[in-house]
Amino acid sequence: MSITYELTKDDGVALMKYLWQRPERRQKERKENDTIAVAFAVVIWMLVSRASDSLSLLIALALGLYLLKSLPQWRERKGKKWVNSDGFQQWLGARMVTIEESGLRVVSTRGERLIYWASFSEVIEADSHLFLPFGMLEVVVIPGRAFETVDTRTAFLVEIKARQAAAQAAKPAGGEEAV
Repeated sequence: MSITYELTKDDGVALMKYLWQRPERRQKERKENDTIAVAFAVVIWMLVSRASDSLSLLIALALGLYLLKSLPQWRERKGKKWVNSDGFQQWLGARMVTIEESGLRVVSTRGERLIYWASFSEVIEADSHLFLPFGMLEVVVIPGRAFETVDTRTAFLVEIKARQAAAQAAKPAGGEEAV
């Protein structure tokens, strides 16, 4: 079974939202926030221990709160910058995804690759996309519009899940092979 589709900027935004919600990303975000909070606490302690007036303390607190409040906006701007980058633009374009015996073959404008079934960690069904994560941070993104009918989407999902589950149960040395 094969499907053909075009990845658009909206698909990239959906991928970013998916990646930002991943547990690994959340853990990294918590570590970043903890590091900033500790650094902020050290700066406050240094200012309080050296300054005798409360104005310095209030300025430091206000600055720290502003910094913590602006982190989400900073991360969002960073994501938007990625969407407008050359690397992202190269990611867009036509895709053909084919279910094969040994894995999922993905043909794009950037080349062709076979991703073995054991490499997929899970199959994520979002409202508008399917996400098939493999490797460290790689994901096959399939927009819902790639399927002509709901039955086609269901058949594709059933086939992928069955093959991925069988490969995980057999647990052969999984990986990816460039073709």
